[in-house]
Amino acid sequence: MFEEEKKRITKEINRLDKLLKETNRRADQWFELTEETFNFAYYARMHFANGDIPKKREIFAKLGSNFVLTNKYLALDLKEEYLAFTPEYRKRLEALEPDKQRLITLRNAGLAPQNPNWLPGRDSNPDSVIQSHVSYH
Repeated sequence: MFEEEKKRITKEINRLDKLLKETNRRADQWFELTEETFNFAYYARMHFANGDIPKKREIFAKLGSNFVLTNKYLALDLKEEYLAFTPEYRKRLEALEPDKQRLITLRNAGLAPQNPNWLPGRDSNPDSVIQSHVSYH
């Protein structure tokens, strides 16, 4: 009985350990991609302004694909990781901002009693001799 339980627990610990390692690996990959994306976005304009033709091509290749030049404007399908830097994305985030007046109302609502009608006859000390049994029903 003990040996079976020990094996089961050991197996569960190993499974959780593998799961934790995989989660840490994915978190590290996500962090590296995030850092690389922000560094690229921060320095891309400077590198494009001061870079040579191969550097500019490299920047465009990192940004996306399906480039179309129309009336001196370049259109492209932007990679997903760079969408957060677009004005359209920022507008969507602004729409998600909560209304400040609503937040104040919600915060103040937490100060009010939840329901003043609950157990109106109940004494604050339920062990009191004076406590009426009716208040429990």
